[in-house]
Amino acid sequence: MQDTLSINAHDTIDIDALDPAARRNFWEGHYQKQLSSGMSRRQYSDNAGLGYDRFSYWVQKFRQEAKADMVNQTSPFAQVQVASGHQQTQQVLASIELKHGCILRVHDVNLIKQLISL
Repeated sequence: MQDTLSINAHDTIDIDALDPAARRNFWEGHYQKQLSSGMSRRQYSDNAGLGYDRFSYWVQKFRQEAKADMVNQTSPFAQVQVASGHQQTQQVLASIELKHGCILRVHDVNLIKQLISL
């Protein structure tokens, strides 16, 4: 099924005829408008005259890309191996959740003491 968008009573745009960048911009613009509208995907696509399935495809695509971008961002943290001899426990003694989703979990009492003394 081809998606077309009515501009006025006489003219329509064939969305599939747009070049890839313009098509992406078209859907991304609608995605942003839907997010700020407070409407569900169904409500927004109906109100905007968009095919629900096609709109949902692009919404999922943008969400997956955003998630991948978050995962691929470099983290200021490095993986640390605690030297043997430290008292470790399976119990999480402290955790810090950062705004981009990374969680630092500390299982070692001595490490907490070292962090506090910094």
